[in-house]
Amino acid sequence: MTSSIFNSLGANYDQDFRTLSRQLLFSTLQPTSSSTSQLISDIEATFLGKAQLFYKARQAITWSLKALGIKSGDHILTQAFTCYAVEEGINAAGAIPAFVDTELDSLNLSTRTLQATLNNYPRAKAVIVQHTLGEIAPIKSIANWCHKHKLLLIEDLAHSYGALDPDGRPVGYYADAVILSFGRDKMVDAISGGAAIIKNLVVDLPFTKSLSTKQIYTDLLYPQETHLLQQSANNIFGKLIHRLLKKTPLLTTPIKSSTSQLTTLPAPHAQLVLHQLATLGKQLLHRQKIARLYTKHLSSNPQIKLLPSPSVYLRFPIIVDNRHQLLNFLKQQRVFIADTWYRQPVETGSLKHVTSSYVTGTCPQAEYLSSHIINLPTHINITKTSALRLTKLINQFYA
Repeated sequence: MTSSIFNSLGANYDQDFRTLSRQLLFSTLQPTSSSTSQLISDIEATFLGKAQLFYKARQAITWSLKALGIKSGDHILTQAFTCYAVEEGINAAGAIPAFVDTELDSLNLSTRTLQATLNNYPRAKAVIVQHTLGEIAPIKSIANWCHKHKLLLIEDLAHSYGALDPDGRPVGYYADAVILSFGRDKMVDAISGGAAIIKNLVVDLPFTKSLSTKQIYTDLLYPQETHLLQQSANNIFGKLIHRLLKKTPLLTTPIKSSTSQLTTLPAPHAQLVLHQLATLGKQLLHRQKIARLYTKHLSSNPQIKLLPSPSVYLRFPIIVDNRHQLLNFLKQQRVFIADTWYRQPVETGSLKHVTSSYVTGTCPQAEYLSSHIINLPTHINITKTSALRLTKLINQFYA
């Protein structure tokens, strides 16, 4: 039987990762701090700043804004076409997001769109740059623009850890602060986690809350659960189990946070991050290889628009009409990629209790993207055969 294709649902995990998470599952009550200190050391050496680890990347955003001196009511320029977790992190710091449109034929903001928003928020204090899906924003020109306007620059590398900018510098080089995410389906996926790196500034903002042992167990079960769901996705048993798990804390949307307080990263999660970082180079090469295959087999289709090539590909973006119909067609062929980033300018996913402060009509390019984009998977479990099958199905649909 032809294998199913997924964008998420534990798609980043190989057998070694599942084995490690299973081993940690039975030793969480006696974790060592060596993995945590090693991770901090490695991150600080990479980004040349002072690092703090958190259970969620949105907490890293909150902590960074406070560490950089952002006050209650200050505006933070951040792009539309993003996840609600970014807005949540800004709000938790007492700041207010000012949404910036994406540039034409890009997934990111630019100095042009930043200037247009700054004209309406002249007292803004900082800019958050996302590098969406691994497409690198024009970060050098943005850094120069921020310096000119006396704005702090924060780079969010959730989608782009390991990427280089057009000048060959690692992303995060120009930033005053760097945000990392180790959450589900990110470039470095350790189920959950985040980090903040502050440069050229000594900070000491205490936080003491530790994650509950129950939540640690819940997280460490996730790779095992999702592997089972992937294996049984084509039968009624798997669909029933998936539906039931979604009603429990065992399989919640990654946009939802289990805690709103600043929380330290548990040692088992730190060990999982170290494992993923050790294989990151191999994963990046694989993603680039799969992306070249998509480009080769989809670029000649006039009904599909490809965007400029990213440095790394967290996912491979294509712009299409009839997105809903295409996703339904692919689902019938056991291709489950409807979890598109992003389906609205500020993606809230399945969260029913939250509403973004984004105002419809203010960022038309981001709205266009969120209505037409599809993400093709590039993760380590996508083989050349499955990628070719996916391109064939897409071309067949538009034929």
